[in-house]
Formats: sequence, C-alpha cells, structure tokens
Amino acid sequence: MKHLSRIFLLLLILSACSTNKRPQSSPLTVAVSIEPQNYLLQRIVGDSIRIVTMLPPDADPENYEPSIKLLKELNNSRLYFAIGNMPFERQLLSRSGIGHNGTTEIISASALQNISGTHSHDSHSHLSDPHIWTSPANCLVMAQQMLDAVTKIDPDNAGYYRARFNQLKQELNSLNDSITARLAPCAGDMIIVAHPSLSYFARDYGINQLYFGAENKEITPVQLRNVIDSARSMQHAVTMVSEAAYNADRTQAIARQAGARSVEINTLGRNFLQQLDTLSIQLARSHNAHIHHSR
Repeated sequence: MKHLSRIFLLLLILSACSTNKRPQSSPLTVAVSIEPQNYLLQRIVGDSIRIVTMLPPDADPENYEPSIKLLKELNNSRLYFAIGNMPFERQLLSRSGIGHNGTTEIISASALQNISGTHSHDSHSHLSDPHIWTSPANCLVMAQQMLDAVTKIDPDNAGYYRARFNQLKQELNSLNDSITARLAPCAGDMIIVAHPSLSYFARDYGINQLYFGAENKEITPVQLRNVIDSARSMQHAVTMVSEAAYNADRTQAIARQAGARSVEINTLGRNFLQQLDTLSIQLARSHNAHIHHSR
C-alpha cells in the first residue's frame, strides 16, 4: 500500500512539472498595436508564436475603442509591443491593467519618436509623432527590439528567429537604399496630407510634409485656402497623399483645387512596406512631371 502511495505521489509530481512546459499545440501569445508590427514580428517568429493585433484592419486609430475580447487577449499575452502615444494605446493600458498583472511585459518603441509638434489629443498636447513605421530604418530598429524580446521568452527557437530576422534586415536595408536613391533628386518636393502620418518618411528622404486636420477635425475655409495657396506657390513638385483612415475624400478634393497629383496609400496595413515603395515611385513621377512642365 505504501508502495502504491509513493507511485501515486510521484505521478502527481510529474504531472505538476509537465504543466509548466508549453505544449507544442499552445504557442506563446504576443500582442502588438498595429498590423505593420504584426508583419515585422511574423517575419521573425513565423508560426512559432501567436500574434494578436490590437487595432483591427480599417479601424480609425484616432477614435478606436478596444473590445472586451481584445483586452482579454492582451492580458493573456507574454509581451505587448506598443508604438507609444497612439490614442487607443492609452485606453488599452488603462482598461486592461496589464501594467499590473505581472505576466505581460510592455515594450514600447516610443524612443524612436523624435519628431514632435504634429500631434495633440485632448489634454495630451505636444506629443511626439507616433508614425515611426513609415521609416524603413525605424522598422529595422523595431524588428531588432522584437528579436531581443522573443529570444528571451523562447530561447529554444533563438537561432530560428535570428535567421529570419537577418533576412528581414537585408530586405529593409535594400528597401531603404532603393527609396533613398529614387528620391534623391526630389529633395525639397512637398507632400500634402490630411493627417501627419508620413513625418518620418519625409524626414528620411528629404521631402517636405504639409498637413492639416491633425486631430481629424474639419478643415476651415481659411485653412483650406492656406493649404491650396502653399501648394500653388511651391517651386518644387507637390503631391497630395491620401489615406483611407484619414478622410481620403477631403484630400482628393483639395488636390484638384491645388492642381497637385494625387496618390492613395495605406500605411496601416500588412503591406505597408510595399506601400512606402509605391509612394516613392509616385513621388519620383511627380517630380519628373514637374520638371518636364517647367521647361
């Protein structure tokens, strides 16, 4: 009888130990704020880690309120990669309580936000510009941050993650070099946007960004006239860039009045890097058309 009791006790101990190991069928869960982060992280981890995105596709990042389901997903995540300073992120942190649950590590990319004065939300004035993912160089820094974090929580797959990261690094550097060469002749050209979502792209490649309605408010007639006058007075090429998330119809109308070429992109989707590449091609075309027209 004592022998059977010892066997039973041993089985209980072994069972308890086995619950501390992650089953192959239940991968770790990691949360990110937006789809561009999802893309970068997935390129590193493949299917080894389950990725949950807090901002659904086509949602307005200015006014989105996370669902209870997403808040639960966030609380069950080992890591949360935040952009920092996005309005819906503040709601996530205040409503989910992940800063105090002891299980979810918050990793913010806010250190990359070194452009300010473009955003102001409610009482949060003079916030840094959060659109860091529109810079391929910033994306590489974000990807490195992701690699460092996931190799800590899943060291068994560290070699696999590093190999995939190196491939992504090569592609990001290649994209950056390509856009740099393509836009070198376009230094000083202007893009007009309804929301200042391309600040880091413009900075990296020597493009001027003129924006209006930074807080998604209706533009006044005076503001509209100032934008149109600024576009018409430019000695460089002017391109109106619209995004569906930031009132594309309004920017299209202004483009017609300003006589500017119009380009529509989506930098909040998974194919955001392709969108940035396409944008650079369109800006180069605008530049060439302006040069041809000026002769």
